[in-house]
Amino acid sequence: MGSGPNTTLAGCALLCVMVLGTGAAATQSPQQPAAAPTLGPQWRVLIGDWSGDGGGQPGSATGRTSYRFEAGEHAIIRRNHADVAASAGRPASVHEDILTIYAGSKPGEARALYVDNEDHVINYTAAWSADGKTLSFVSDVIPGAPRFRMVYRIQSADSHVLDFEIAPPGAPDAFKLYVSGALKRVAPAR
Repeated sequence: MGSGPNTTLAGCALLCVMVLGTGAAATQSPQQPAAAPTLGPQWRVLIGDWSGDGGGQPGSATGRTSYRFEAGEHAIIRRNHADVAASAGRPASVHEDILTIYAGSKPGEARALYVDNEDHVINYTAAWSADGKTLSFVSDVIPGAPRFRMVYRIQSADSHVLDFEIAPPGAPDAFKLYVSGALKRVAPAR
């Protein structure tokens, strides 16, 4: 680059753009992320501590479950523990899982992430029935994999029935009951 009036003018213009650009950036406020949606009031019927018993293909079981709002009611964490009795040549076992429920992108819809001690990780979409008496969690369709559905049938504020269903690979809507259990509230929400 040579020296002379054109070089000096170009350098001055570049310096002015840099200074003005820096000043404009310093005066703009950073963009705030959109507020995460909260879960609606219908979810309160789950909050608290529950005990239950049930049975199905793996055998009979007893257990306990807790539901807690977390992160300013932007999520619910369900912690579940079940003692499965020995049956049909299978030894007794313990099943534990965590379900994190959070508001979905559509009004009235939620998403959930399920993780258990049997190496399952399942993504669900959850929705309430129009009458608020049924809550269904349906797993995403993954080609070549089974699909899962958990259906809560709300009997009262202190009892509900949970059905867990499985659809075979290649038939994502052919759900068949795998286990069912009755849950009773043992402690209200804290």
